[in-house]
Amino acid sequence: MDITLAFKQLSLVNGDEITLSIAPGAMKKMIMELVANGYLTTEELVILSIGQLKLCDKRHLDHVLPENVLKKLISTFQSVKNGETHER
Repeated sequence: MDITLAFKQLSLVNGDEITLSIAPGAMKKMIMELVANGYLTTEELVILSIGQLKLCDKRHLDHVLPENVLKKLISTFQSVKNGETHER
C-alpha cells in the first residue's frame, strides 16, 4: 500500500526529533486507507480514539471532540445498538 501525504509543516526539534503536522483531510485519508487495506481494524481505531480522549482534559475536549462529532458518535452507537444496518 502506498500512502502519500502532503505535509503542512516539517521541522527539526533539538536536532534529534522530527515534528510532523499534516492536514486533517490527509490524516483522514491515510486512516481510511489503513482500515480499507486491513492494516488497522475499526476496533483498534476506536480503542485508540478512546485512549486519546482519556488523555484530554475538560478545557481542551471541545478541540478534540467537537459537539457535532460527539452527537454523530452517540447517534451511530444508538443505531448499531438497536440493530440498524448501514451501507458505506
